[in-house]
Amino acid sequence: MRKLITIILVTLIPLFAKSQTTGSVELNSGGFSYIPAYISRDPNLIFDVNLPLHNRLNVNLITQVDLTIFNIRAVQIDTRYKFLDKRLKAYAGVHLPTFVMDKDYNVSNFVAPLLVSTYSVNDKFNLNGMYLRGFGRNIDFSSHFVSLIGNYVPNKKINFGNQVYYLNLDNTIGVAETVVLKVNKDFQLNTFATYNFRNESFITTVGLKYNL
Repeated sequence: MRKLITIILVTLIPLFAKSQTTGSVELNSGGFSYIPAYISRDPNLIFDVNLPLHNRLNVNLITQVDLTIFNIRAVQIDTRYKFLDKRLKAYAGVHLPTFVMDKDYNVSNFVAPLLVSTYSVNDKFNLNGMYLRGFGRNIDFSSHFVSLIGNYVPNKKINFGNQVYYLNLDNTIGVAETVVLKVNKDFQLNTFATYNFRNESFITTVGLKYNL
């Protein structure tokens, strides 16, 4: 895994140098996942590098470091192409590759095509939809994930996100709430909570993000 991560970084660094690359570092009491039911309860450092290759093509490199074992927990490259850019925006993309490491240092490799849409209702409210199709590359895994998020932005300081989601594995249905508070131009406070109706689990996280 370390060798592959090195190859990925060596490939991307020259591209970073030629673009308006942005990024962030976040200290979080949990982890990050597009699927709320899979969010880690352990503290993580989350590194996010955003690489705009074109006005319609964007790449994100997301790395999570599990602070309980001081090792990389997950590495993900998220590539998206905007094929519709009106009031309704739509993206097609893929998470390739995605690596997840457990506490026994076993690495799972995934690929996940996705479709994302955003509809602006007005200047303070928008709706986001996501369909994510997951495949295991070195494990037996196949999933369908659907999510709908309503984002309310009353002012420039705070953002509320209300989410309902479905994962076909175990017929998982859940809800989630995200609150983002902008502390200043560099820092933001992120709070997150999700409830899984299938197993009645409740996960909360809080993080402090520094925008580079």
